[in-house]
Amino acid sequence: MSRIVFDGLGANATSDVFQTTVGGPVWVNVDGDLSSQTITLQRSPDNSNWDNAYPDGELATLTVLGEIRRYELGPGFFFRFTVSNGGTPDIDIYVDGAGITEF
Repeated sequence: MSRIVFDGLGANATSDVFQTTVGGPVWVNVDGDLSSQTITLQRSPDNSNWDNAYPDGELATLTVLGEIRRYELGPGFFFRFTVSNGGTPDIDIYVDGAGITEF
């Protein structure tokens, strides 16, 4: 299992990119200081055209610190997180799963 950490994200920020080399479950946890921001998972087939991700048919958003979310992500896609604007958050995002690599 691989672990990727995106740390110190602020308001209106975008994380680095990670890629899934095999499909399967990925666990995401958010920690730090959140001041009413929404964190959204985005997906791209080519690391340049980004859309919001809808694993399991629902928009992948995180708004609660310490909550662990499990997403089924398809193989060969690029993913990143965006943080909405406002406030002064200091957000850390942890991603765990088999076949994920930071890009």
